[in-house]
Amino acid sequence: MFVADTARGTGVAAALVAKVETAARAAGVLRLETGPTHFSAIKFYEKVGFIHCERFGDYVDNGYSVCMAKRFDKNLSKGIV
Repeated sequence: MFVADTARGTGVAAALVAKVETAARAAGVLRLETGPTHFSAIKFYEKVGFIHCERFGDYVDNGYSVCMAKRFDKNLSKGIV
């Protein structure tokens, strides 16, 4: 997800993440991938509750990927994140 520089700080990104989180709640966890040079994105995701996690899916062998996750269901196994 990218937000134009002119839209940063306006709540657009937070609104988009909130919509995605609503759809993901049934799964109990939401995971995402970004790049290590996307400092603003990493900081934003940390601010809204994401934590760094192991690489997953197509990103397992991608040394460039930074993967993050947010758990919604406290009863899920910690191995998921």
